[in-house]
Amino acid sequence: MRINWKAAGGSFSRAAILPARTSANAHAPARRVARVTMNRPPLAQASGVKEPRPEGGLVALAVAPGHDKFRTAGNE
Repeated sequence: MRINWKAAGGSFSRAAILPARTSANAHAPARRVARVTMNRPPLAQASGVKEPRPEGGLVALAVAPGHDKFRTAGNE
């Protein structure tokens, strides 16, 4: 697994590569699912994402194998 992340100016981005036959749980620093995008589309419409939900000031999600990149703009 390879993960890179960057936080600057109120936004956050994270890129990950997950090997085949694996999955991961991830958290994005946003209070609402609508503030997170995954590989460009909104998180709720992204393929390979399961159960995105707000959880204690973060958005929690399960991610399928492959290459993905999520971004947030602010933490509202």
